[in-house]
Amino acid sequence: MQAKSKNLIYINIASLIMSFSGLFAKWISVESYSIIFGRSVAALPVLLLICIIFKVIKPIQSKRHLILIIFSGIFLTLHWTLFYKSVQVSSVSVGIIAIFSYPLITSILEPLLTQSVFKIRMVLESVILLVSLYILSGHTINGESVYIGLMLGIIAAFSFALRNIIIKEIVDEYSPIWLMMIQIGISIILLAPFGIAPLMDAGAKNIGLIIIVGIMVISLSHTLFIQSMKTLSATAIGVISSLQLIYAIVASWLFLNETISINIALGAFLISSVAVYEQIKSYNEK
Repeated sequence: MQAKSKNLIYINIASLIMSFSGLFAKWISVESYSIIFGRSVAALPVLLLICIIFKVIKPIQSKRHLILIIFSGIFLTLHWTLFYKSVQVSSVSVGIIAIFSYPLITSILEPLLTQSVFKIRMVLESVILLVSLYILSGHTINGESVYIGLMLGIIAAFSFALRNIIIKEIVDEYSPIWLMMIQIGISIILLAPFGIAPLMDAGAKNIGLIIIVGIMVISLSHTLFIQSMKTLSATAIGVISSLQLIYAIVASWLFLNETISINIALGAFLISSVAVYEQIKSYNEK
């Protein structure tokens, strides 16, 4: 099998595994910050082993790089925690659709933060994003809040966009797996004061699920994701990754009996379509 074919399989497997992340927020009856703390602890030694095997450990080159990595770790922790909380207070569908607004948010924030050229299409994309969120707000969930879920999901998307913009400056200097491991270490440090105590009373089932999500979703999926970058274009990776939105909605329907309403279907279609379009346009302009 050719390397490109293998990497296509890898990116699809990685996207499928990542799409299950939101399910664990529903399956695990622990606060979101404790789940993120626990899964980070589970993932850290696995990623460290991968870094050692592939010899990608590299000293931080400057104080600026260290500051950028620390802030990227803070925003990544905020992203993970708020995304899980978004799912817990609403649904997997609402949380994942809100999260996948991050490519559009990035296209808006990046010109403002990096003084790059602002593109007129961003205005139209922003309008479509707002319309999509308005449509989603009409989705009904028994006893749970769509509005709070959307708000937390959008803040999580902002955090992820900021993390990606910050780390972009140094991503060519270090292995992405090595950077991910350091950011997970930062996440552990930030969440330890709040995350340890709830895990003590979490029970064996919750702990087991947290370990699974840490090893599978963080370690395995991100390793496969990074492996796929060797032969696939940025456009292909971006488009295939956007399938996570569809995978997650279908998975929530199969495993959690969540309703796929017309609001969910239309909101997912609009956001995923514009996200794919933006990724392709951005790549072609390079």
